[in-house]
Amino acid sequence: MTNFHFNPFYSSFYPAEHAKAGPLRWLPVEMTLINDLPINTRLDRVRVPFGPEHARFQIYFLDDNGFDREEDKSFWVKGESRAEFLVKAQYLEGIDRPMRRLVLSLTAGPLATRVDASVGGRRQRIDLPAGSTQQISFNLDRGFWYQARATVWVVAVSSSAGFVPIFHDASSTDTRFLGVRVKPTLVQ
Repeated sequence: MTNFHFNPFYSSFYPAEHAKAGPLRWLPVEMTLINDLPINTRLDRVRVPFGPEHARFQIYFLDDNGFDREEDKSFWVKGESRAEFLVKAQYLEGIDRPMRRLVLSLTAGPLATRVDASVGGRRQRIDLPAGSTQQISFNLDRGFWYQARATVWVVAVSSSAGFVPIFHDASSTDTRFLGVRVKPTLVQ
C-alpha cells in the first residue's frame, strides 16, 4: 500500500483514488450512491455521453484503465489491464424504453489481444487478431433501478496485450499504452 492512502491532504484532494486499488477495488460498487461516489469529483470521467440520439446513455469510469471518449463515441482500454465502468440508461419524460442488449464493438490495434468482457456476472472471451474488429452482445437483465429514472449495469473489459501508437505509426504522437478499443451500444 502506498503512502498516499495515509496522507489526509492527498485523500481530501483526490477522494477517488482509494477505490482504484487495494481492498476497495475488490468490493462491489455501492449502486445506491452512484451520483455520490468519490469518482464524481472527476467530471471528465463520469456521466460521459455515449450512443446515438435515440439510445443515449452515460458511462461512469470507475478506474483509470479506460481512456477518455474518442470522437466516434468509443474508448480505449489500457493495455494489459481491466477497465470497470457503469453504464447508465436514463429514461426521459416517463417514457419506459427498457434496453435489452449491450453490444460491444471491439477493435484490436496492431497486436493481437485476448479480450474478456463481463456484464452483470456474465462473461465472454474472444481472441482478436491484430487490426480486427468483432462484436459481442450481452442480453441485459433488469439492472439496478437508480432513483426511479435510470437503469445501471456494471461492465468490465480487459485486454491481454498492449501497444504504444508512436512505436507502430511514424505519424502518430499518441504515447498511451492501448489494449482494445471499445464502442458500446445499447439496443432496445
